[in-house]
Amino acid sequence: MKKIFFILIAVFLVFLFIPGSGASAQPPPANKVAKIQEAINKAKALKTKADKIYQQALNETVKKFGDEYAKAKTDAERRKVVDQARKFFQQRLRTLGWGRAKKAKDEAFQRIIQEVNKTYKIDTRNVRGEPTFSQDVEGEGECYPDGTVRIGPSAFTSPGVVASTKKHEATHADQAAGGRWPRGAVERHDAEIEAYGKEMTSADTVGLTDAERNEVLTRLRYHLAQKKVALINEIRSAKTSMNNDKQRKELDKIVRKVHQIQKMEEKGDEEKAIQQKNEIIKEIEQLIKGAKDQAKNTLERIRDHFNELKEAELFVIKVETIEDLRDARDVPIAGKDQKEEINKIIDKLKRLIDTQKKGKESEVMDPSLLLGSE
Repeated sequence: MKKIFFILIAVFLVFLFIPGSGASAQPPPANKVAKIQEAINKAKALKTKADKIYQQALNETVKKFGDEYAKAKTDAERRKVVDQARKFFQQRLRTLGWGRAKKAKDEAFQRIIQEVNKTYKIDTRNVRGEPTFSQDVEGEGECYPDGTVRIGPSAFTSPGVVASTKKHEATHADQAAGGRWPRGAVERHDAEIEAYGKEMTSADTVGLTDAERNEVLTRLRYHLAQKKVALINEIRSAKTSMNNDKQRKELDKIVRKVHQIQKMEEKGDEEKAIQQKNEIIKEIEQLIKGAKDQAKNTLERIRDHFNELKEAELFVIKVETIEDLRDARDVPIAGKDQKEEINKIIDKLKRLIDTQKKGKESEVMDPSLLLGSE
């Protein structure tokens, strides 16, 4: 709590000297949102119907061929049973009308995606073509290196979540278009931190509920934690690229220091943790001076990832501060002027997050000010 207090004070003081950015963005009209929600409910009903038909055909197939498959004694006999079962299964799907049900379901979900495009006006300039619905997507959405986006059934819990998912995947498309498609675990988590951060800053605009916001924030924190784990694994793997035992021992020391950093952060001692990170970066710089060839390239990459970790942590602090300010704004005793001022601060924090990955943050403020002082 002490740390949060200093963060809020520092943010407030900094932003008092930055020109206002206007009122908070508002979600679309309630009647339009309600219309999309109604369409989601109908699409889910169509999905339930298609799923039931599929399950019925599957159950009938297992009942008809299960015993026969169990009695088969050779691979050839088992393959024969499987081929017969597959043909029977496909025939039952056709007879029960699964193809028509699936088409109706897919088209219903696709229309929702199109309606969300019109209603929420999300920037998808780097998305290749129209985002498409796909039953095969395990999470809410997927983006591919070419900018293609697919939206899965899990996204269709509310209009806000569909819009937020599009925002998330559009961020990945922006990363791909900007030559920032992740390579390796550390960069994958960094990409997710940016995408979930963008979801948080647009949460008010798309009208996410408190529960939906909390889920996004939980995922954001998860990827930050996993980024640290991936960085430790990367340092350990880097030992094989070093020129000598001295360099390898130094890397072991750095791993131990990273573990110490994690313990500091668990105790809420962010200042010491950041100081320790700065010391690690200096130690890596010294190693780079004495390294050659592959060892030098590996150490430079690790140094860059440490710098990116500091940036990611500041990124998450800003997002969390937005949530803290939002809670303060919504306290019943807060006055109108206070709420308006807090809204301005929230908007400016969102603007900072939007510019952070573009390398323009220094034009707005010094990120170190966000940490306050003891």
